[in-house]
Amino acid sequence: MNCKIVVLSDKVLAGDLKIDISSISKIMLSFGVDTEEVLIKGQNEKFDDFSSPTFLFLHDDAIDDFVSTKNIFYKSKSEIVADEGVLTGDEFPILVLPIEGNLTNLIKKAMEIIKNRYNLKKVLIFRIFGIPFSVVQQKMKDLNLSGEYSLAGDGLLTDIYLKHPKESDFISEEEIIINETFGENIYAQSDMSLAEVVAKMVNLSNVKIDILDAFTYGQIAIELLKNGVAKLSSKTYSYSIENGFIKTDNEVNYRDENEMINKMSFLSIEKKKVHIAIVVAGRKVGAYYQINLAIGSKKSIEVYNLSIEGSFEDAISIATNSALFNLIKKLRKKDFENL
Repeated sequence: MNCKIVVLSDKVLAGDLKIDISSISKIMLSFGVDTEEVLIKGQNEKFDDFSSPTFLFLHDDAIDDFVSTKNIFYKSKSEIVADEGVLTGDEFPILVLPIEGNLTNLIKKAMEIIKNRYNLKKVLIFRIFGIPFSVVQQKMKDLNLSGEYSLAGDGLLTDIYLKHPKESDFISEEEIIINETFGENIYAQSDMSLAEVVAKMVNLSNVKIDILDAFTYGQIAIELLKNGVAKLSSKTYSYSIENGFIKTDNEVNYRDENEMINKMSFLSIEKKKVHIAIVVAGRKVGAYYQINLAIGSKKSIEVYNLSIEGSFEDAISIATNSALFNLIKKLRKKDFENL
């Protein structure tokens, strides 16, 4: 099913208050509707094409006047969505939402109502990390899928939105194909973030985690704590390079960053009696940020090296997401119960 996103506000178009149309489209897509944008340059410009599901975004002070002057809103049954928006339309849903409201929450609540009223198809979300959007796009083209799908990516993550071909199927053939194609790079079949997935896995298993962070300014720990990870200790540390050797806060010398993070991970597990230790280090080398990441348990320590071109903020974001993603892979292993 296709729908329109209509913005009726000269203030928005002038830049005083912006709407992230792409994020709105993504939310709608997760409920089974594709979107097209219709931009109205002024609030007095005429819009009366309600031949498909339509989402109208207005400022609070414009909603009452717009609704009262458009008879279409009183030709069919209307509902108030979370006491803030108006949903109407018999054949197609028409939704009026205030720009000043929490659009994400409003749309999610509204789409649940629309989904139930108009029997929209179920959509499966496959969230992927570690594969570029272009590669995901090419692989999807090569797959033999009978169901419709759409892709969305932000440079770090790629989402596959697959319309479930049969409501009665618990697991569809397309779902199996996609899982086999992208494997462990699929970290969630929902709109959950990396940190949310980690938090759920950690809290269900009572795993204790220690983070030693010399690069992200505690961002890894912040993301986990925000999502409810309770058994977590975190410490930032610094290191320097002297005569080709790495020296840490405790005056221990290492040959290189990989040896440092590997041994620090091992010592953290032994001394602090935690199940998993995460150690991250990084520095700028020429035009790149060189990131060294270790994730260890009593059974094994994995070391990952990243070379990131971009801003410092980009490097922190990628390092944080890489740590969370590889932690998910660590928790998925068969030896998970005996970390």
